[in-house]
Amino acid sequence: MDFALILLLFTVVANLLLAVFVYKNNPNSVTNRIFGSIAVIAAAWLSVMYLAQSRELLLLNLFFIRLTTFLAAPMALSFYLFAYTVPSKIFTLSKKSLLWLFLVTFIAMVLAASPFVFTDIKIQDGFSSPVAGWGLAIYGIIAVWLSLGSIYGFIKRATATDISIVERQQLTFVLIGGLLMWGFIIGTIFLPVLLFNND
Repeated sequence: MDFALILLLFTVVANLLLAVFVYKNNPNSVTNRIFGSIAVIAAAWLSVMYLAQSRELLLLNLFFIRLTTFLAAPMALSFYLFAYTVPSKIFTLSKKSLLWLFLVTFIAMVLAASPFVFTDIKIQDGFSSPVAGWGLAIYGIIAVWLSLGSIYGFIKRATATDISIVERQQLTFVLIGGLLMWGFIIGTIFLPVLLFNND
């Protein structure tokens, strides 16, 4: 068993345990539910990302790459909802806003599962790299919009005057974590594929 797989298993188990712990702590709180969903989706996303890079599953790489992109959409939505909900026990966004967010995320997920975001894979020296289609630009706009919206939401909440110093510190840590995660996704997946591997 290689180190990457051990690290993946540890991270997935830790995420799932964290999801259960947070949800059980207050199952009626929307904030806790959203955080739990982020942890579960992140565990699934990391697992599929590992499979997408497997040389043993080279023929299935395109499927796993599309599934990775598919799961990134609800993860981005969850971060967005978390940014505008924490630490409230109920949704603070209007029903109209929620409906719009779910619709846009659904469009991104459909695109990710289609052959329009990634049309094919290039295999060279036993390694595969995805070939971008026209749908990646639309998917990217949605992903970046949700990401920037999340960052704005965290900053807006962290600078609010009606929260405690502890809550402000917690929001700052979550914001830093979100920035690192989305920077990694955009910098290592989205931009390289869009700039160097396209039809």
